[in-house]
This record gives sequence, C-alpha cells and structure tokens, in this order.
Amino acid sequence: MPKKGKGKKQEQTNTVIKYRKFELLCNPETVQPFRMGTMEFSQVIAVEEIFTNSSKGNVAKAQDLEKAFDTSNFEEIAELILKKGQFSFTTKELADMREQKKRQVVELIHTNFIEPKTEKPYSVSLIEHTLKEIRFVADPHVPATKQFEKCEKKLKDKIVLKPVEN
Repeated sequence: MPKKGKGKKQEQTNTVIKYRKFELLCNPETVQPFRMGTMEFSQVIAVEEIFTNSSKGNVAKAQDLEKAFDTSNFEEIAELILKKGQFSFTTKELADMREQKKRQVVELIHTNFIEPKTEKPYSVSLIEHTLKEIRFVADPHVPATKQFEKCEKKLKDKIVLKPVEN
C-alpha cells in the first residue's frame, strides 16, 4: 500500500473562477498570465464546461447560460468569465508576487538612498538583509512606495538613509 505524505507529490488543483452564479475551471497559475496577455485561451481552460457548482460537478444548463450571457457559446462565455471573474491566487503565485514587490522596494531604496559616509548606494544584499531583520513582508497589492513609507522608520533604526541629491 503506498504511503501518504512526505514522498508523494501532491496533485495541483484547478483554479476556480467565479462570475455571477457561474464557475469556470482553469489550470493552476494560468489566469493572471492570460489576463496580462502572455498566455493563450486554450492553455488556460482545464475543463470545457461552465458550472453552477464545480466542486459538485453541476454543469450549467444551456438556457441559463443563454439567459445570463445572451449566448450559449462556450468560448465567448469562458473568455468573459476569465476576464471579469474572481479567483484566488495559488500559494506559489502569491509568493512570487510578494518576492517581485520586495525586489521593487529594494530597488527603490538602492536607487534613491545612499550611505552617508561613503556617498555610495547601499548594496542590494545589505538592503535585503536589513529588510529581513525588520521582518518586512511585501504586500503584492500595495505599491512599493507606500510599503517603503510604512517600513522607513524601522529601516532607519538599522541603517542611515540619506536621499540621493539630483
């Protein structure tokens, strides 16, 4: 009997996109790239059905789709749901977004502030280490400038931030 747990690779679940009272099943980590125009429609769709409840397998009736979307064409409806529907990011997607936002904050500090004694920018590794020390966690949905403003006081307790003179 196969063991469960450590050695077994977990199967990734599909992303459920909800729009109005309908659901669409998509491949994991494909919705955001599709919305940004870097992925094709055919790569995103996991199941070519529109559901009323995907977890129970309840497929939407053609007349309900016609009533809600003025069409029963799968591709037209699915594309609308993909563009306007709501979904939850996977853990990996959120982690990637946080890392990208953290890099933006690091770059903001690196390009706009210098170490007063040497008059040179702080190294990226020093900035990253300092952010880790103050337990900075990037929010993927907040601009980097706002996040810097929020952690600036804690940063100044660790390093001296002198603005670059233009």
